[in-house]
Amino acid sequence: MNFMKSRIDRPVEPLPKPQVFRHIDLRPSGSRTASKSIHNTLNETVAANEPYPICAVAEGRGHATLEIGLAGIDIAAPVLQMSQFSDNFWYSNILTSLQALNPVMVFFSDHSLNTRASNLPNLIRQILPNVQILGLPRSFYNDSFAMKHMDSLCCSAFQTLKDTLRAKYYGLAAVGALIRHCFESNLLRLAPKSLQFCYLSKRQTMAIDVECIGHLELIYSLHKANEKHSLYRLMNHCITSVGKRHLRANLLEPSSSREVLESRLACLDEMLEKQDLLCGIQRILRDLVDIGGLMKLAVDVDNTRTTKQNTIHVLNQAKTLRNALRSVPELKSLLEGARCTILQEAKETVANELYKQLYDQICTVLDVEIGNAHVSDYHRLFLVKSKVSSTLDVLRSLYSEVIDEIREYVANLTQEFRMLLKMTYTKSLGFHMQVAFKDAGPSIPRVFKLLNRSGQRYCLTTGQLQAFNERISGIVKEIEMVSFSVIKQLIEDIREHVESIYALVANITDLDVLQSLAVVSQDKDFCRPTFGRSTKIVAARHPLLEAYGEIEKVVKNNIIATPEYNVFIVTGPNMSGKTVYMKTISLLQIMAQLGCYVPAARAEFRIADRLMVVFGAAENIEHDLSNSSRMSRKLEVIAHSLTVNSLVVIDELFGDTQSPDISGSRWKLLERIVGFVGFQAGAACESLAAVERPFVYLTTHCHDILRPLEHMHNVSRLCLQTEVLDVDGFERLRFKYTVAEGKTNVKNYGISLARCVRIPETVISRAEEINEDLKNRTIGGRFTHNTTTWNGSFSTQANIHHFDKRLYDLYAQLALLLSESDGEDMGALGLQINELLERFVGALPSDVVNYLKETPLETLLTAKNHTVNVNADLTMPSISEGIAGESEAAATDGSEPFEIDETILIGEDSEEL
Repeated sequence: MNFMKSRIDRPVEPLPKPQVFRHIDLRPSGSRTASKSIHNTLNETVAANEPYPICAVAEGRGHATLEIGLAGIDIAAPVLQMSQFSDNFWYSNILTSLQALNPVMVFFSDHSLNTRASNLPNLIRQILPNVQILGLPRSFYNDSFAMKHMDSLCCSAFQTLKDTLRAKYYGLAAVGALIRHCFESNLLRLAPKSLQFCYLSKRQTMAIDVECIGHLELIYSLHKANEKHSLYRLMNHCITSVGKRHLRANLLEPSSSREVLESRLACLDEMLEKQDLLCGIQRILRDLVDIGGLMKLAVDVDNTRTTKQNTIHVLNQAKTLRNALRSVPELKSLLEGARCTILQEAKETVANELYKQLYDQICTVLDVEIGNAHVSDYHRLFLVKSKVSSTLDVLRSLYSEVIDEIREYVANLTQEFRMLLKMTYTKSLGFHMQVAFKDAGPSIPRVFKLLNRSGQRYCLTTGQLQAFNERISGIVKEIEMVSFSVIKQLIEDIREHVESIYALVANITDLDVLQSLAVVSQDKDFCRPTFGRSTKIVAARHPLLEAYGEIEKVVKNNIIATPEYNVFIVTGPNMSGKTVYMKTISLLQIMAQLGCYVPAARAEFRIADRLMVVFGAAENIEHDLSNSSRMSRKLEVIAHSLTVNSLVVIDELFGDTQSPDISGSRWKLLERIVGFVGFQAGAACESLAAVERPFVYLTTHCHDILRPLEHMHNVSRLCLQTEVLDVDGFERLRFKYTVAEGKTNVKNYGISLARCVRIPETVISRAEEINEDLKNRTIGGRFTHNTTTWNGSFSTQANIHHFDKRLYDLYAQLALLLSESDGEDMGALGLQINELLERFVGALPSDVVNYLKETPLETLLTAKNHTVNVNADLTMPSISEGIAGESEAAATDGSEPFEIDETILIGEDSEEL
C-alpha cells in the first residue's frame, strides 16, 4: 500500500466567474527564495538534497473549459506526477493540488499568460506568493511528444497505465511541456527506463478548498506566519525528508477510501501494541534520512556539468543505496511477526533476495566501513575500495604522501617561529594554518600571508603551502575521474533493477509516515476512530488548542450528525466558542481521514469526499458588509459541488442580528443546501433508512434564521452555553464553552460584551434605548406562520409541520431500533416498539389525538393497548449505525412538545452517545 494515491476525476458544471477572490497568505513571505537561476538549480539541489519541485499546467478552452492538466517533477528526487480533472471557476482542486506539491515554479502557455485568458495565474500569485509563474511556448504542450519520451524514460510501471493515459490530453500536454523544458534548458538529464511515473486521481481523496487550508491552520498558523502551531507541525514526527513531504501531501488531500484508512489504523494499532516494533522502525529510519535520494537513480550524468559535480552525484547515489540495502536484513527481521496488511506488504518487499545481491555487488566496489553520516570530501576520495582499480590505489597513495608532507611542513614552521600552528582544511581556503594571538596587534612574520581573521584567530598560509594545495587539487581531480568511471558503471548495472529499489523507497516512506502518526496517537487521551454512516464523537477537543494553547484545560464537547439529522444551527454570543467548535469538527475529520487517532473519548466518523469551509467576519461589520456578495458566491459553490457525503462548515453565515431576507438569493441557496437529499445506491425504496445527506454545521447571530428552517425535519439547534451574571447591577457574561441543545437564551449579549471591553457608558446607554425601541415594535406577521407553539388548534400550517416532524422522529427511532435488534428476542423488541408509540401518543395534545382518531392513523393510536406482533415478515430498514440516540422519556404534560434527542450528553466525562 503506497501513500501515492490514485484519483479519478468527476466533472463539475461551470459557474459564473467570480469578480472578487478574497485570499489569505497560506505561508509566510520569504519562506523560499524564488530568485535562483534555473541553470544553477540542479547543482545546488543535488548537492544539498533539497526538494525543488516544478509544475506545468494545461487548461482547456471552449467546450473543455475548466478541464485542467497538471504535471510535476522534483529536480532533486525525480518522480513524474500527472493528473487531469475538472475544476470550477474558483479553481479549488488545482489550487489545493499545488499546495500539496509545494512547487518553486509553475509553467503556463505563454499564449495564456499574454492574453490573460485565465484567472488561474493571478490566483496562484495570491495563494502562493513565492512561486514563480513562467511561460513556455505553446508548441511545448504536445501530448504526442509526452507519450514518445515517457515510453523511453519511464520504467515498466508506466506501460500498465499507457492505454488509460491516452485519453488524458491535457495531462499529457502538461507532461510534454515539462519534459521538453527540462531537456532544452539542461535542467534535468534522465537515464532511459529509470523514471518513476505516478498518475494521481481525485476519486480516493477528500477535496479541501484552498481557503480551508489557511483558515484551519493546516500548514501555517494564522497568527504566526510559520509552520509552528499548525496541524502539520502537530502531526509531523517523520524522520526522512521524503516522509515529511508525503505527510504534507496526504494532510492536504486526505484519503476517502475506507479500506485504506482501516489498513492504516490497523498498522497504528500494531505499532502501539508492540513498542519494540515502533522503536525499531525509528532506529532504522534514522540511518536512512536521505532515502529519497535514491530517486536520483533516474538522473543521468550531464556533460554540461563539471567532473566534480558528476562525481559527487554518482557517489551520493551509491552511498545512499548502500545504506538503504544494508538496513534491509534488520527491517526484514523486525517485520517477521507483522499482522497488518501494510507491514506484511513491506515484509514481502524486503524479503526479495535481489536486495542482498545488490548489496553484495555494491560491497565489492564501495567501502562499507564508512559511516552513514554525510560523506566528507576526504572520505569520498576513499569510498571506492582498494584493489578495485590499481590507478586509483596509486593516486590515493600519492594523496596520502602529500598530506604527510604538509603535516611535516607545518610542524617545522611551528618549531622555527615558536608559534602554535594548527593545520586546517576548508573547501574555500584549502589546507592552511590557524593560530590564536592574545595580543591585540601581533607581529606576523613576513613568510606568512594573512587569509582572514575572526577575533583573535588568524588564518595563515605560505607560498610553499599554496604549492601543496595545487598538487593536492590535481591529485584529487584525477582520483575523482577514476572513481567516477568505476561507480558510474556500478550505477548503470543497478538501474536494471530500479523498480525494486523504488518499491523499497515507497515502503520505507510509508513506514516513516505511519510511525509519525503512531507517535501522535500515543497520547492516552486519543482514541481510535471508526467509520460508519454517522458522525458521533464524545468529548472532542480542538487538537491545536490543546497542544499549543495557553490554557490549562481544553473544554470537551460532543459532536453528532446522522443522515436523518444532518443540519445543525449553532448560536451563541461572540467569544462563546462557536468558531473553535466549527474548527474542531473540521480538524478531527481531517485527522481521522489521514488514518490517525483523534483527541476524543470515542469517535465514529462518516467518510467525507468534500470538506467545504466558509469563515465570515462578524466581529468586523465593515468587512462583513463588503463580503456579503462573497458569502453568496461561496454558498453557490457549495450548492453546486455538494454531494451526499460532503461536510459543510459555515461560520457566521449572517454576521449581523437582523432578520434574514428569505426572498433573497442567499436564502434560496441556503435552503438548497439544507434540503439536499440523496439515497443509498441500490436501495429498494426511497425510505428514511436509505436517506443520505451532507452534514452541515452553521453558526449565526441571527436567531430568526431558526424560525423559517424549523419546519425542516433534519434541522437541529445547538448553542454554546453562557450564563448571565449580575455584577454591580449590570449584566455580565460567563462563558462555559460547552455545546447544548436548543438556541441561546442570552438576550442583549452585545451590550454585555460592550461593558466587558469598556465601551463608553454613553454609547452603551444609547444602545439600550435603541434596543428597547426595537422590542416595542411588532414583527408585522413576518414569521407568525412559522411559529411552533401549540395554540389548541390543529388547523395551522405550523402545527402540521410540527406533527410531521414528530412522525419523522418516530420513524427514525423505529429504524434505529430495528437495525440494532439481533432478531432473536422478538418479544422484547415488541415491548420497545410499544414504548416508543406510547411516548409518541402521550406527547400529543388531546385535540390532535381526537383529530387523528378520525383518520386512517387510528390504528397507530390503538397500537399502544396491544402487543405488537413482530414476525419474520417485518421489513427492517437498512440503516447501519443508527441516528442520534434513544429519545428521552415522554413529557408528562400533554402540551409539552416531543422531540427526539438528537444530541449527546454534554458532560465532560460522558461515555454515552
